[in-house]
Amino acid sequence: MKQPYFNAETETAIQEAGDIITGKTASKSYHSARELFEELDKEMDGE
Repeated sequence: MKQPYFNAETETAIQEAGDIITGKTASKSYHSARELFEELDKEMDGE
C-alpha cells in the first residue's frame, strides 16, 4: 500500500490541525457566524 503524497503546504496544515486537536496550539472559537464575520470585517478594515 502506498502512502499518500501531500505537498508541503498540506503537510503543514495537517500538522497544525493535529496541534489544535491535541491542545498544543490555541484556537479561537465563536458563538455565531455573525460574531466570526464581524471580526473578519474588523481585520479587513485594519482595526
